[in-house]
Amino acid sequence: MKERPRLRIPRLHFLTREKIEKIHGATLTVLEETGIIVKDPKALEMFKEAGCPGDGERVKIPHSLVENALKTAVSRILISDRSGRPAMALEGDEAWFGTGSDTPHVIDLYTGQRRRAVLKDIENVSRLVDALPELSFIMCSGIASDVNPEKADIHHFLAMVSRTEKPVVFTSWSLANLAAIIEMAAVVAGGEDRLRANPFLVLYTEPISPLVLGEESTQKLMFMAERALPVVFAPGMITGATGPVTLAGGIVQANAEILAGYVLANLVRPGTPFIYGGSGEPMDMSAMLMSYAAPESMLVVSALTDMSKYYGLPSFGYAGCSDSNLYDQQASLESGSSSPD
Repeated sequence: MKERPRLRIPRLHFLTREKIEKIHGATLTVLEETGIIVKDPKALEMFKEAGCPGDGERVKIPHSLVENALKTAVSRILISDRSGRPAMALEGDEAWFGTGSDTPHVIDLYTGQRRRAVLKDIENVSRLVDALPELSFIMCSGIASDVNPEKADIHHFLAMVSRTEKPVVFTSWSLANLAAIIEMAAVVAGGEDRLRANPFLVLYTEPISPLVLGEESTQKLMFMAERALPVVFAPGMITGATGPVTLAGGIVQANAEILAGYVLANLVRPGTPFIYGGSGEPMDMSAMLMSYAAPESMLVVSALTDMSKYYGLPSFGYAGCSDSNLYDQQASLESGSSSPD
């Protein structure tokens, strides 16, 4: 792997061992007694065949199935660059930094005006990321408004993979588009086997809070597991809206959603390269808006990172966020105070 600046960051632990075990126990109770709704028929059948009792789309996952899946946890995932060289070893407390993803609007650097993102923005950011040693991977920096919206994710991937050697963490709108992106990646890598052996890409997808494995996200999760390609499965829960208002309750729910996806991925292929992650932004009850940069958000990210270490899974989180609409003092304060753990 290329040498990069080493950042010595004190490790933040939000949860004690006792609290971690309480959250794990509460999560098992949620999965076993409340269960989770599974929208994809194939995934639903796989859960039932594995011994999960069900009623319609809801399945209840026995704690033994969760514990057995965790025994096959892959604690080290090596991500390559576009040329197949090792780029990021996802393991332990090693931290890697990249850009954010899928913003519909940008602030134009030349006019200072807020506008819809276009494909050229994604191309420019990809070139910039390729030149910055502080950044190790790229996520799509916008949602291009000047291409077919049903195929925008394919355009995004092409813009990134053709302009940077660095690993790509990408999103996809549908299973068909995902299949097209993976086909493109296999061509770049020199074949499906070489892509599997030296993956330079990671799919980012999400469950639906509260406690739903949506049809498309589940199909994409299984698609990647079948091919032994790495995937981030990260809930975007809002405490007080799509999750419990308390941090403890929100963490339990998010953990249940992640582990349900992890169990499914392991039913498809034991030992699948699965990256744990997620967040929990609070609902501002006075404005009825989600507060992306609230202090509670980083507490949830920190707590979920602690849980990922407990399970022996690599984790994905975020930092440097702001609720400001401008590059102003609020943006500086919020993005500076939301440091990664």
